[in-house]
Amino acid sequence: MLAVVFGRALVRGDDLNGLATRPLFVAVGVFSGVVSTGLTLLVLLSL
Repeated sequence: MLAVVFGRALVRGDDLNGLATRPLFVAVGVFSGVVSTGLTLLVLLSL
């Protein structure tokens, strides 16, 4: 449910705080989220 809320905000081009009003901020946010998710999965799978 929370992912849907954030996903819709990213698609609109803004975040819930109203900071990411430009596509560049959205791209950086999505990229950092993907990287952190990947690192988390790597750590969890390596245990």
